[in-house]
Amino acid sequence: MANAIRRCFEWMGGEPEELVLDQDRLIAVNENYGKIIYTKEFEAFRQIEKLDVYLCRKGDPPSKGIIEAVVSEI
Repeated sequence: MANAIRRCFEWMGGEPEELVLDQDRLIAVNENYGKIIYTKEFEAFRQIEKLDVYLCRKGDPPSKGIIEAVVSEI
C-alpha cells in the first residue's frame, strides 16, 4: 500500500501534509475513544512520511461526504 500511495504523490508532483482517507482495514485496525489505531505497516509509513491522517468515521455521512466529493471531482 505504501508504494501505491508514494506513486500517487509522484503523479501529483508532490506530497500533501494531510491525507483524508476512508476507514479501511489496510489502514486502521480500531478506534479507541477517538484515537485511531493504525495497522503496523501504515503507522510506519505515516511516521516515515510525516503525514497527518484524517480518517472518515464509520457510519458518519458528513465525514464520508468529504472523500466522496473529492472523488467525484476527478
